[in-house]
Amino acid sequence: MFRVGDEAPVTVTSNGAPGGWRLAEGTQVPEGFRFSAHVVEQVVRDLLEVEAQDVLAGEAATEAKAALAQAHDTVEARLKNGKSVVLRLSRASESKDTVFVQLEGDARMYEVSAVAASQVRKRLVDFRDLLLLRFALEQVSQVRIQAGDTTVVVAKEAQGWVLIEPQSPPESFRFDASQVEAHLIWLQRLEASRLLDAAVQDVQAGLSPPVASVEVSEEGGAVQTLRLGNAVPDAPAGYQEVYARGSRDGFTYAVEDRARAWLSRGLALFSGP
Repeated sequence: MFRVGDEAPVTVTSNGAPGGWRLAEGTQVPEGFRFSAHVVEQVVRDLLEVEAQDVLAGEAATEAKAALAQAHDTVEARLKNGKSVVLRLSRASESKDTVFVQLEGDARMYEVSAVAASQVRKRLVDFRDLLLLRFALEQVSQVRIQAGDTTVVVAKEAQGWVLIEPQSPPESFRFDASQVEAHLIWLQRLEASRLLDAAVQDVQAGLSPPVASVEVSEEGGAVQTLRLGNAVPDAPAGYQEVYARGSRDGFTYAVEDRARAWLSRGLALFSGP
């Protein structure tokens, strides 16, 4: 169970099977929300790896007790044996790179890094599935990449992956079929950095027409499409993001600009030694 701020607590449960995490029955979610069991699995790993930087004493312990006596966040893990482990976290401060922590039933006060605390301090929105494409690797029959005026198409034929377009690549180009599967795996794992709440026109976002796009076709006719656009103006400090929209839903996302830079390589993506 995760309780952050004034938001409703979020409870996730597991049926014991790999990837068997689910939101507790009755959890109210926004329209179109897709839950990610993978995020929960990562949080569990992070929770097991949280290490105290210091055990506090004296004035520092007094300060920690005062902070945790006020508004704080909670993570509760219920174990298979019926026991519970409850972690209380003080609110993060911009002026400090640590937060105070206390385990329920333990009078001692600890200090952990703010980064470690953020990895286990989760809201409902943090459990959103941000994967932009979904396809079966073994079913992919064609990949089309468009970047500006450049189009690259590779297709799976009886002898394996072949280059379809451009029909006349540069003489120095050597097609490396092994690169296709590697890039498809990368696309399978590509996640948006966040869902964008503010409405933006497709033309303004650079999504119609897209600055860059990729189409992944599967046997049977299913096609997954990812469109990437212009830079997102309100990206967090230190990040560069572009607008993105996948065919899994109609939402607009932000994704790190490395994805657009990757697609813009075009033919070079499949170049061999």
